[in-house]
Amino acid sequence: MIIYGSERVEDLSLRCDVVVVGSGAGGAAAARVLAAAGAKVVILEEGGYHTSFDFKQREREMLPMLYRDRATQRTRDRLVNVLQGRCVGGSTVVNMADCARVPRAVLEHWQRDFAVEIDTADFEAASERAEAALGVAEIAADQLNANNRKLLAGAEQLGWRRSRFHHNRTECTGCGFCLMGCAFDAKRSALVTLVPAALADGATLVSNARVERVVVRGGRAVGVQGVLTEEHGDRPAARVRLEVAADVVLLACGAVHTPLLLQASEIASASGQIGRNLSLQPQLPVLAVFSERMVSFRGIPQSAYCDEHLVFDPRVGMTGFAIEGIAGGPVQTAGLVGASGRDHKRWMARFAHTGSCLVLVPDQPAGSVAADETGRTRIDYALQPDVEQRIRDGARAAARLYLAAGAEVVVPALRPLTEIRNEADLARLDDVAVNPDATTLLSAHPQGTCRMGEDARRAVVDSRGRFHGLEGLWIADASVFPTSASTHTMIPIMAFADLAARSIAQARAARTI
Repeated sequence: MIIYGSERVEDLSLRCDVVVVGSGAGGAAAARVLAAAGAKVVILEEGGYHTSFDFKQREREMLPMLYRDRATQRTRDRLVNVLQGRCVGGSTVVNMADCARVPRAVLEHWQRDFAVEIDTADFEAASERAEAALGVAEIAADQLNANNRKLLAGAEQLGWRRSRFHHNRTECTGCGFCLMGCAFDAKRSALVTLVPAALADGATLVSNARVERVVVRGGRAVGVQGVLTEEHGDRPAARVRLEVAADVVLLACGAVHTPLLLQASEIASASGQIGRNLSLQPQLPVLAVFSERMVSFRGIPQSAYCDEHLVFDPRVGMTGFAIEGIAGGPVQTAGLVGASGRDHKRWMARFAHTGSCLVLVPDQPAGSVAADETGRTRIDYALQPDVEQRIRDGARAAARLYLAAGAEVVVPALRPLTEIRNEADLARLDDVAVNPDATTLLSAHPQGTCRMGEDARRAVVDSRGRFHGLEGLWIADASVFPTSASTHTMIPIMAFADLAARSIAQARAARTI
């Protein structure tokens, strides 16, 4: 059953076995497993319920419809634009459909250094189930667009390690509007796979449902309270009250908003770690102009990568950087060109000849999340010196790669405009500033803030997502990762949510919940 919160005119009160807050990768994956196990599940989503019929491929309309804060959510210093979906299906609706597993070295780092007791074979099996549910396969060579072919060609010229992504698309038309929802349902997001599967097994979905508090009685989470909203603007107006009573509350609001909900609910952790240990895995855009037409906004925008410079480090899991093909619409691209006036016009006039990539830098926990005095989200993030240096190194490497592929000029997303036309120009990037005045970094993978582990003095939840010190409360999203997963996070989130949901189902069957 689907309840459209924006259409309600009276208060809504529900009772269920498990209430799942959030319908993205974690919430949808958990709801699917729990509903299939016979639990009465209610899924609450703050955003609207939009389908392929609503995806109009216009940035002006889609960014406010599908993204948190119209895709302008930023760290407090404005350095990092933190992109998150806000709709049924969450970020899986607006991501680039790249599917990667947690590197074995990272999982071993979590097991060894953070008391995470997840069996490697169990996690691999959960990852396989997630991939099967989404129809994951390697992107075929003939599906690469011009931009991604250039990336691979440049890496080949330099002798660098490179490959094609795995993805969750079927019968892709190559329209290139992946960041604005797939109008053809070729992207097998949670919206078109996991959520419908949960609904088929009896789950209830409520959209436009903003949860404001987890209800706690007698040392146990017993439900949630909030409001159903009208779907207009960045802070939709409340219409009617919402209350859901449940035996289990499972939070899957993401690494930014799960800790905010816990804080608003005055739920504390003995570890003191709620809202801390944020990783953003920042990404620097780099643009390149070629003599031939690239039309990077057609085809699969992100289908190839170069991981020559990723380094496995047993102390931190992974370091270095990766270079990944990317493409956005004209509005998104215009904001990345570090120029103004005539220079900006000159660059955008060659938009059809422009290729682009992202330098993805695995970081270590260096941020926090809280609400400010007005109740608005405050994301603090300190760019560590080694991350800043790897961003510079990545900009140099990306420029070298594109020059090797035949680019006329390469421009990292830095201000003032820094044009690289040959190897000698690379020295201009040695001392460039990486700060809010000089660039805007992107983050599509916020992680941490409710880290997992068996030691309740250091972790918020245990290795299956059960909250330390409060019965009936579980978390199943990227907030539980102890450090950066150092990769795209959709499959890791779904795998962990799968294990968490199976643990809840087993506990229900044993009547220990």
